[in-house]
Amino acid sequence: MQASNDWSMSAGGLLAADDIWPAMQCFADQGQRTAVVTLVGVDGVAPRPTGAQLAVAEDGRHYGYLSGGCLEKSIALEAVEQIKTGQNRLERYGRGSKYIDIRLPCGSGLDLYFDCSIRRDDIAVVRAFQERRQPFVIRSDLTPGANARSTIQRVTGALGTAQSVRDGHMFSRLHVPNLQVLVIGSGPAASGIAVLASYTGFTVKVWTNDDAMQDAMASRDVEVQRSPSAAAALIRSSDAFTAVVFAFHDHDFELPLIMEALRADAFYLGALGSRAVHAQRLENLRKRGADSEQLERLKPSIGLIPGAKSKATLAMGILTDVLAEAKSRGLVA
Repeated sequence: MQASNDWSMSAGGLLAADDIWPAMQCFADQGQRTAVVTLVGVDGVAPRPTGAQLAVAEDGRHYGYLSGGCLEKSIALEAVEQIKTGQNRLERYGRGSKYIDIRLPCGSGLDLYFDCSIRRDDIAVVRAFQERRQPFVIRSDLTPGANARSTIQRVTGALGTAQSVRDGHMFSRLHVPNLQVLVIGSGPAASGIAVLASYTGFTVKVWTNDDAMQDAMASRDVEVQRSPSAAAALIRSSDAFTAVVFAFHDHDFELPLIMEALRADAFYLGALGSRAVHAQRLENLRKRGADSEQLERLKPSIGLIPGAKSKATLAMGILTDVLAEAKSRGLVA
């Protein structure tokens, strides 16, 4: 059996480990029958949240993770057997489980749902939602013996902060688009933010007027825009799963672009600069017509490493700040 950490799809960045659907597409394209194993309940504490998933192919390959690494191989073996029957199943592991030889170091009990009802056309629907950056929910009937096919629906309107909800025998798992970072600016800091975001697994788009930064992005397959009009268009395209980071030395240049961002849907909006620079920035934005509610969206400081001066500390601190904000909104686990 080939484990997920040996498989080439694990090269998509850390965030990719929470998205099993590219793996499901790959398995289906190879003619493999599949199962999705979802953590639908935790009795105690666990290293993974409810809604964590594992994709399993009938040949034993698997992608994703449901524990701290102590269960995945056993679960994949069970999933392979379940694929052979074509039946869905709810099973308990750990505390209260019939598997007396499998115990969790945390002493908890995990309820796992083995779903063999996901078909090739369902995967195509999911991948289309992902391509269009549209959130969707998959609802599964956990009733023993029901073997109902899970349903996939687009989500419209405001999202809650909980990605997974169990209501009786029904379990709803919310899937949101991959987090996106727009880096608008130039110089070493901007380059560092974009490169680290790419390695982490964010969708990254860049606007810059800096030749050196464009060259730095070439090896990372990052979309780079250069024309003046493209910057505003890129910002207007941001959605509720996007962080916009401005990194300019010429702070006058950033003002009209920040005004665009204040009207966009990004969940995170920040700009490099000292406290004095930020105070002047706010005053200039007010003169351009920004109101108090809009200005509250612009973080007063960005980055969680105080006094950061290098590309590494600036980029790491800013992306940690972005992930912390995303987690507080239920966009990541």
